[in-house]
Amino acid sequence: MADMNWWQLFAGVAVFIFAMSLLEDSLKNLAGRPFKKFLQRQTSHKLRAIVAGTFVTAVLQSSSVVLLMVLSFVGAGVMSMRNAMAVSFGANLGTTVSSWVVALLGFKIELDAIAYPILVVFLLIKILLPSNNNMKYLTHFIMGFSLLFIGLEWMKTSVSGIVDASFITRFADLSPYLFIIAGLLITAVIQSSSATMAITLTALHGSIIPFESAACVVIGSELGTTLKILIGAWSGDTDKKRVAVGNVIFNIVITILSTIFLFPLIHLIRNVMSMADPLIALVAFQSFINCGTIIIFYPFIEHFGTYLENLFKTGEKVSSIKYINLEEKQFTKEMLGLTEKETVRLLQHTIRLNSKILGLDDVEHQDESWLVNIKKFAFEPISADKGYITLKQLHGDILKFLVGIDKEEMKPEEIEQLGKLITTTRSIMRAAKNMKDIEHNIKEVAASANDTFNELLIQLREQETMFYKALQKLLPNDAKTGSTIDLEQLQLQNKTGQELSVSDTLVLLNKGLITDVDSSTLLNVYREIYSAHKALLTAVANLREMHTAE
Repeated sequence: MADMNWWQLFAGVAVFIFAMSLLEDSLKNLAGRPFKKFLQRQTSHKLRAIVAGTFVTAVLQSSSVVLLMVLSFVGAGVMSMRNAMAVSFGANLGTTVSSWVVALLGFKIELDAIAYPILVVFLLIKILLPSNNNMKYLTHFIMGFSLLFIGLEWMKTSVSGIVDASFITRFADLSPYLFIIAGLLITAVIQSSSATMAITLTALHGSIIPFESAACVVIGSELGTTLKILIGAWSGDTDKKRVAVGNVIFNIVITILSTIFLFPLIHLIRNVMSMADPLIALVAFQSFINCGTIIIFYPFIEHFGTYLENLFKTGEKVSSIKYINLEEKQFTKEMLGLTEKETVRLLQHTIRLNSKILGLDDVEHQDESWLVNIKKFAFEPISADKGYITLKQLHGDILKFLVGIDKEEMKPEEIEQLGKLITTTRSIMRAAKNMKDIEHNIKEVAASANDTFNELLIQLREQETMFYKALQKLLPNDAKTGSTIDLEQLQLQNKTGQELSVSDTLVLLNKGLITDVDSSTLLNVYREIYSAHKALLTAVANLREMHTAE
């Protein structure tokens, strides 16, 4: 055990996981739409759905990506829950393909001698040659494939020094069933059953653990993969919960049956099927338990899908809305007031998103603890895409509610107010889109070494902080509606501020303090900020008018 290089083992695992992520990302981007269309077409029969899930996962090497595709189809109503579960069952089987590749190539052929020069060549291609997206993802794919076997070789080398029989006996003397927990914990931590399988194959190849214990690690890894899916789905909508719970139940059944029939299955594979090579036998064991469970579930897929649909009621859908009920269609006087509150929420979320893009302090929550700030720094996504998608979801829910209201009993002025709410939400989303479009420009300005650029950004952030604080005070609520004069002043300041910013930019360009490219970037930023301000002020004016009329 003293000869074992633990850091090389950990580095090998890390490189292997990174390689899998490179392969997943590159394949997902190279063939995203074709595989989505392929999955969408294979929903007429449950057997075809299983085969499609197996095939797509085998190619993309990511059951998570396949499940996300499935969720989008179920949410759009183009795939039934029955076929969604069939695809997810196939995805479980598809993940075993990487294990076959590792077992057949990684331990039988010394691919690291080829992998190193291939990695160097494609790293140089990535660094030195300009490339479009397809070339970039192709480069990532080949780099990922090379790193996969380099990481595996590091793992193999790190354990090669363990030849102490007494050390091996310690593991052999342990109950193999304890390794089920080990497989579950390892997979839950690293969130990659492929990496867990590679580690197990390495340990088995180095005679560190007996075959029975390795098989139990595989059993535990099947259940460990469900943790990420379950956590991710629990805050999602109903369909996401159904697919996640169905996947968890499927893997629980795999774990239970495999544990009960562990030794008969091992006897079948190693003795009856005469698989003498322990590495091939272990991968066959993994494929066998997945395939066997699919066969068991196959006759009951329709009933299983019905059970999942009844487990979470449709009306239980988790949405971003707070005040309105999407299921209510009969008009009441309170509906418009509640939708107004929901629209104010949409506006407040937009203010937070815009502030984040601009790099401002939160205009609503500035006095936060150091722990909250560390959490924001470490875990909040840098891109505004996720926040923008959340806004679109809220906007879509509001529109769906307003369009679905029965308008027969509504008065003309109420219908007019409904139309104004729709217009207002569109203005708010336009402001969010304006700011999202210049996120890369803001980052470009912030990263510039030009001192003039830096001073302009500081000035811009100060102005924007004041604008959003003033806008917050004008939002209608039960206590106050703000001053009309303040709103008019903000509108005037927005117009004059835009004119002054354009004028100052042209002066800086003329003096040579910024380049022509810099001036184009600044003018684009100022234009989009002006448009965002204008849209937000229009929305606030509409909300104030409706609030006053109530």
